[in-house]
Amino acid sequence: MIELLLLFIVGGFSPLGVIVGARYIAARQWQASLVAYKLRFPATLSVDDVTRWLAHVQATTHAPKYALLSLPPVALETVATTQGVTTYLLVAESAKAKALAGLRGSLPGVRLEEMPPAFARQRPIFRVAAELTMTNHARPLAVERSDSTATNLLAALQPLSQDTEIHLRWIGVSAGTPSPVRSPAAGRHEGVSLLEEGLIRDAEEVRAARLKQADPLLHAVVRVGVVSNSVSTAYALLGRVWSVFHMLNAPGVRLVPRRNCTSGLSRHSDVGQ
Repeated sequence: MIELLLLFIVGGFSPLGVIVGARYIAARQWQASLVAYKLRFPATLSVDDVTRWLAHVQATTHAPKYALLSLPPVALETVATTQGVTTYLLVAESAKAKALAGLRGSLPGVRLEEMPPAFARQRPIFRVAAELTMTNHARPLAVERSDSTATNLLAALQPLSQDTEIHLRWIGVSAGTPSPVRSPAAGRHEGVSLLEEGLIRDAEEVRAARLKQADPLLHAVVRVGVVSNSVSTAYALLGRVWSVFHMLNAPGVRLVPRRNCTSGLSRHSDVGQ
């Protein structure tokens, strides 16, 4: 009730204010309801297995048409310490049954260990953190290099010195079902969002957009945070991890930093939708 009252006060009863306020409240509720599972992947895990799981995430987080809010997103967090590298699944309590079913169905052999309730809400302080974004959302990244990128990313997470950690968080929710991409000869720009209107100008760009839409699409964000007592060490580790993502760059699209936050950033503030 209090949150509803705040929604109307902050929103000023305007449609835009109400939508922004509702999404803020939904993000806080998602954050407060998170449950975490430690994942142990089988040695035979492949890119195709992960692709099938992401397709399941896309299907189960697909919001109804014209919905004001998206369904709760799914998050993966990889934590690297001196003890090794561990990956956790974080989902809202209301969505955990679907998420666990998708994991077991898409990744045979995966082992899950439920973490204590307080785990998902315990937040270290990052010395430095950054967030990835794409320069062009209508073109595909170099997904054919996914396997080698994953291998190099894992290698970049080790070794670490004492009292140093690297956190990678991947948050994803369905991007819906896009309309077909029409030829520019038709004089129309269907199948892309308003942000991409006008980006498709020739046949090559049409092929790229169609290739992008061949697989299930997610609205996703990748965040990297480093815990360290030294600012210089934190930046060095961030650069070591960050450079690996350049392997996914392709003609017309790159991964670039959207936000770069320095000391004092709490991981608690790094988990909003």
